[in-house]
Amino acid sequence: MNVKHFSNIILRNLNFFVIALLVAVIGATVINFVSPKIYESTTDIFVSTPAAGLDISTLVAGSTFSQQRVKSYAEIINSPMTLQPVIDKLKLSITPAELSRMVHSSAPIDTVIIKISVQNSDSYLASLLANAIARQFAITATSLEISDGVSGTQVKVSTVRESVPSLYPISPKKKINYLFALIFSFLISTGVGLLREIFDQTVKNESHCTKTLLGVIDFDSEADNKPICNEDVYSSRSESFRHIRINLLDTIANQKIKTIAISSSISGEGKSSFSANFAYSVALTGKKVCILECDMRRPSLSKLLVEFINPSINVTANYGMSKLLAANPTTVTLLSIKRNIIKVVFPGAKFDFIACGVVPEDPAELLTSRNLSKVLDRLKNNYDLIILDSPPTLPVGDALLVGKAADAVVLLAKAGVVRRKQLVNTIGFHENIGNNVIGFCLNMAPIIDRSHEYGYQSSKHDYDSTYSYYYQYKNRQKNPYAPLKSYSGDKKTFLEFLKQFKSN
Repeated sequence: MNVKHFSNIILRNLNFFVIALLVAVIGATVINFVSPKIYESTTDIFVSTPAAGLDISTLVAGSTFSQQRVKSYAEIINSPMTLQPVIDKLKLSITPAELSRMVHSSAPIDTVIIKISVQNSDSYLASLLANAIARQFAITATSLEISDGVSGTQVKVSTVRESVPSLYPISPKKKINYLFALIFSFLISTGVGLLREIFDQTVKNESHCTKTLLGVIDFDSEADNKPICNEDVYSSRSESFRHIRINLLDTIANQKIKTIAISSSISGEGKSSFSANFAYSVALTGKKVCILECDMRRPSLSKLLVEFINPSINVTANYGMSKLLAANPTTVTLLSIKRNIIKVVFPGAKFDFIACGVVPEDPAELLTSRNLSKVLDRLKNNYDLIILDSPPTLPVGDALLVGKAADAVVLLAKAGVVRRKQLVNTIGFHENIGNNVIGFCLNMAPIIDRSHEYGYQSSKHDYDSTYSYYYQYKNRQKNPYAPLKSYSGDKKTFLEFLKQFKSN
């Protein structure tokens, strides 16, 4: 897993991250609100050894002695010997053990300074306790040391910095809590994303299949409303079908293929709309194309094409593939086939279509008959490409029969829906009976950026010619995928426009 893959995982789980962040921020806010405010006051005391003269050796020995004493003093500051007199003096209703939990002392290395810190919900009381403990410990330390009878006690404890009431609490740490909320949200969302990636067995890219990837159809939110992309010819989805058209036509030209069965592993992967869009894309090149609706259980291509042809056409009338396959083999002639053809006309191209007709009760038996091969043989001499819209492979065995009659099979895999094992099983079923599976197409692949691993995305054209800026500026809102054209006006007008364009 590289950095790019990891970033894509984060982006795909961005919604979950936002939700987790919102929950964590609410939790941090609640903690900051309900947690009691704790204030801390600190007092510094200095431990020294009185010296009778200015002898250097005596001063060094006294300093060493003080440092050794400081280590011990830091451990006994919160002892009952020091805290009980403070409690009595301030008339507190707590025990030395309870007060000791509020008192913390530390001695920096190689110093003779002891820091006494007191934490309490009352800032004034914390400051009062810290100063009182510092003064009382001076008395305690004096009583603990043995006097030499000449120069007094061996150590002297002095307060060098008294505490003052703190204005800002040390707890709760609001900024730290919010930072932890952000880190927690990131870790949780990333962890969930990684787990989803590990346990997600759906097909997402070409590495998930042993067959050749013929092309990728980008995700389009308008695909349901506009199943056939014949309006915006420079859309990302249209460009995807151009890629597929180039790859497929090159493949079938090398293998001399004229009939292609379009199938999938499960239902709902977009076979019918793919068949129609691919037929339209090929027809745009001037080739003669015919689609046969061979899904005789749940035919959807008829309904799809009728919306673009004539809603008054009755595709369930007594004609279509079901009639041709059920007819006497001797009556299946080119003339009888032509009577069932519907002309589909789109802007710039047209192709022929034979609907399913009346849904038969025994579709598998009809597809087993020799009539399907005869229909294909009759049509091969009149068309450059024949597309068979087949049912899904795994739910029913009809697709295997259609694929056997065709020269090749192209499988459609919907990204994030069909599982890798399902696609592998589909390929295996076709190949076990000798069907020629030439590759698969990934449908509705989510695109995050221009170089997303899921597939191709037609990017905006970039031209170095300065005369193209005018057309780009003028048409970028109307059609961002339209190719840029040169400015047709005179050079003076263009230079004035370019100057204004760059200034903005």
